Amino acid sequence: MASLADLKESNATNDSDTVNATLSTTATAIIAASGTSPYLCAVVDFVFLTLIQMFLVFFGLVGNTLSMIVFWTMTPQTPTSLLLIWLSVFDNVVLVFYFLLTGIGPICKLYQVSDNPSPGP
Repeated sequence: MASLADLKESNATNDSDTVNATLSTTATAIIAASGTSPYLCAVVDFVFLTLIQMFLVFFGLVGNTLSMIVFWTMTPQTPTSLLLIWLSVFDNVVLVFYFLLTGIGPICKLYQVSDNPSPGP
């Protein structure tokens, strides 16, 4: 016999699946009604979510690397300079993981949509 917790968990899973399906259907209907192609939406996502992020991540990595070099070449290694070096190292790690987690999705979406173009109006 199923417990009350199992039933609640099952209903919550079904509810979230229903909500996700409804949102996906609604988004598709809005795109179709507006006459905007999914490819155009994928390109806009790619430009705003990936290219701008790549620009910011690149300059963040360059700036952090330069600060690591400057603080590493200081003659007296003070605790503050070591702290700033490690801050730059971990900031570089965060920047790389941020780009991997958020920047790859729009790239995949762009190629997925371009492989299956929808028929034009």
